[in-house]
Amino acid sequence: MDTLLRTFVLLLTLRRTSSLPDPEVPVDCDADSELDEYYLSEGESLWFALKWVSDPENTFTWYWNSTQDVLPVSTDETELVHADGPALFLLNATRGRSGCFMAWEEDQSGSVIEHFLRVNVVPENSPLRLYDKMKLRGVLYCPSPVQDTCVQLNGKLSWYKDAVLLPDQLSDHVIVSGPEDEGLYDCVCTWTHQQHLYRSVGSKPVCLKEHSTVLDEVKILIPFEEERLATAGYPLLLNCSVLCGTNVEQHKCKALWRTEPSTLTSKRYNRTQMWAHPRPADCNSTDCSTDTIATELLTIARVSAEDFQQQFVCKGVGPFGEPVSFTVRLSPTQSMVSLVAAGTGVLLLSVLLAVLVKCFSIDLALLGRRFIPFRPKDSGVKVFDAYVVYQGQPQDKPTEEALARFVSQDLPHVLEQQCGYRLFIHGRDDLPGEDRVELVEERIRKSRRLIVVLTPGSGSEVSETYQQPEGYDWQVGLHQALVQRELSVIMVQLGDMPPEGYSHLPPALQHLFQRSAPIKWSLKPQAACANSRFWKRVRYLMPATPVRRHHQSLI
Repeated sequence: MDTLLRTFVLLLTLRRTSSLPDPEVPVDCDADSELDEYYLSEGESLWFALKWVSDPENTFTWYWNSTQDVLPVSTDETELVHADGPALFLLNATRGRSGCFMAWEEDQSGSVIEHFLRVNVVPENSPLRLYDKMKLRGVLYCPSPVQDTCVQLNGKLSWYKDAVLLPDQLSDHVIVSGPEDEGLYDCVCTWTHQQHLYRSVGSKPVCLKEHSTVLDEVKILIPFEEERLATAGYPLLLNCSVLCGTNVEQHKCKALWRTEPSTLTSKRYNRTQMWAHPRPADCNSTDCSTDTIATELLTIARVSAEDFQQQFVCKGVGPFGEPVSFTVRLSPTQSMVSLVAAGTGVLLLSVLLAVLVKCFSIDLALLGRRFIPFRPKDSGVKVFDAYVVYQGQPQDKPTEEALARFVSQDLPHVLEQQCGYRLFIHGRDDLPGEDRVELVEERIRKSRRLIVVLTPGSGSEVSETYQQPEGYDWQVGLHQALVQRELSVIMVQLGDMPPEGYSHLPPALQHLFQRSAPIKWSLKPQAACANSRFWKRVRYLMPATPVRRHHQSLI
């Protein structure tokens, strides 16, 4: 028997049940993975009879699944689609007659056997209607479905080559012997039913130049990613493409979409099949070989929450070997509103963090010093954390009292007693009898910071002090800070800045004012607490860690 019988006769699994089908449940030919399909050209007619039945006397009821609706097939012989016991007539087929047909064979005990058949009505020039391609010289037989139709319905056979009638060719075969016989052969059976003529056609291409290569296992080309992004409520297109080999008959290469755990029975799903090579009968070119790629497109009209819970399986079926599959899962994407909201939130958070860092940078730096101690490498041995310079000439009494209180009480109380720093304050730490010049140079050289205290009256007075011998510590300290760059300067301003500013200060101090503004200390009594804003700024400019205590000989 011709191996092409399976492309016409679709006899499927025998599932026994005790009731007729529910009209709300679609007839699903895809329930059997071994189901073959028959492709019928528009305008042709089909006579199909079940080959294996339990008993010809049983009752046969036919159903047709079109657009997900189950319709009974009429037994009226005047209808274009009707059934006669185990036989089905599909006359003058149109594209709208495609679908899955099912015959229910019911015996006397009430048991039912299901028989399935899938019919695809395609355009007349569609390559899907072609049977196996002949590639060797010899006898070309009429396809079995057409030949059986002529035998059972007393029809008449005729042959056409490239749409031209072959005279005197009325048998069930023709002989092909050489390249001149290549072309498209149509075996046409003309038969009569209810006094009307109908025709069934079986087309076979003959191409003696090409050779087919069938893969032992089909290869899935698309998809290649296990996760696919989708937006709920929007359409989605899924592509399943498989490669079966070279010059493989199209009906033997299939790409199918399946879902787990449910089936694609909802009207939201639409499947479209196609193949890669559109001209298998064109054998006049130098090379007729072409890859056989089957594709099924699954269109989801509107992605729902259910789709994110199931798996979409791309299944490839070839002439030989086991089917292969690839599973795809849908993952939800964020909507534009969500993305804008997320972006706005990130922007606001970034601005907030920038403001917090700007406002609390000093607090963060001081906090970091507590957990990450840092001790810079000072050049030479440093004994003091800061050398304090202040104006020593007489001023008004409130300013003198405020300066004395700040230098002798507040400054040592916070930096030395609360923070552990070591200061050198002239007039407090110098020893009697020491040379002033040598004392100033040595103490400043062994200090890590220079604290300059300015009062509201500072101006010409400081300039005068700067030029006098008692202002030598100003000269040495500023020289170390600006020229040798061995000291960092911390300027503290007691009270408000004078109206004329500090234009009369020495150029060195004016340069320091341009680099950084002084830290203001009000003349009014203030809290001598290391955590106040003023002292945090002073501590931030002081070394991260106090100097180590050294032996008196190093001082």
